[in-house]
Amino acid sequence: MPEHTSSDLNGSDPNRRNVHSISIGKGPKLALVLHGILGSGRNWMTFAKSMVQAHPEWRFELIDLRAHGRSPTFTGPHTVGACAADLKRFVDTLGIAPSAVIGHSFGGKVALAYGRDFAEGLEQVWALDSPPSNHASDVDSSEVVQVIDALRGIQLPLANRNELLPLFAAQGLSEGLAMWMTTNLKREGKGLVWRFDLDAVTELIGDYFKQDFWPLLERPPNGPTWHILQADRSERWRPEDAQRIAQLPAWSPVHHHTLANSGHWVHVDNPSGLEELLLPWFSGQYA
Repeated sequence: MPEHTSSDLNGSDPNRRNVHSISIGKGPKLALVLHGILGSGRNWMTFAKSMVQAHPEWRFELIDLRAHGRSPTFTGPHTVGACAADLKRFVDTLGIAPSAVIGHSFGGKVALAYGRDFAEGLEQVWALDSPPSNHASDVDSSEVVQVIDALRGIQLPLANRNELLPLFAAQGLSEGLAMWMTTNLKREGKGLVWRFDLDAVTELIGDYFKQDFWPLLERPPNGPTWHILQADRSERWRPEDAQRIAQLPAWSPVHHHTLANSGHWVHVDNPSGLEELLLPWFSGQYA
């Protein structure tokens, strides 16, 4: 399982280094997979392995977005567009343009930005449970901002991962969320600290909520197909978002998919259903 690490490139200056990625598959067609906020590329390994098993002509690069996982934070401003530019720099080092970009949640808007700004060679863009609207008014009440606030209240380093569970419980957060967050701890010296940069993550999520991709979806450029996937039990969508997609003309290259039996965490809640939706497009059935 090859990994492209940020330290592979151009010395110690973080702005001359690259994002970290894990490669799954060896096929000639390239897909980039982008995690959500506070996640990492490793969250999508099971999904990518299953996709490659079904279609070995594909290779999936599981990206750690800036300030996440093993990628550098880079210099700000930290925005959705900056993440897309990071991907372009990574792609240039590979020497092959992606045929597909798949992004979940925060990564969904990064995928849309990449398709808008760097469409050459791109065949399809997937935004998984990532409403395209400007939802800036929802920032303060969003779960992820509440989690970030909780993380700021935890004194680091921790001696071990189990210390995180009661700290999360004390702030009213679930054990499942705490268990997931333990995967974002890394050893530094004698203790454990976060893999991500909280200040940069806060800036990224603020920009995510402000971004409006309706101008792109209502007047898409020639080139890729655009896929907006909505989980049927997701709480991230306003009714007007789905209504606006439904009003797009039949000839539009924008496709609205609904994933049944799933909340926001589509690759965890219904992985087989997610793959079933994607596989016909990755097999060229709808090309």
